[in-house]
Amino acid sequence: MIVTATQMATDSNGVIDRVVERHEKADIRRHGKIKVELRRKAGVSKSELLEILESVRFSTKEQADLTAAMKQANQVFGYAGGH
Repeated sequence: MIVTATQMATDSNGVIDRVVERHEKADIRRHGKIKVELRRKAGVSKSELLEILESVRFSTKEQADLTAAMKQANQVFGYAGGH
């Protein structure tokens, strides 16, 4: 979608909602030229991932499976969040 700077100023919530919920990209124009590209954030940061994982109540088996997977990932990629 193409949005003018004026439209962005008056309806920023609507533009952001479309970008986030519909996975649209917004090109923001100022004086007829695209100056900014607004996209949905891809992925999560390490701290966001840890927060998400800490909120999940894993079973004992799931905890063991996750620990084993982390150890294997650590061997392949290096540090993978282990202690």
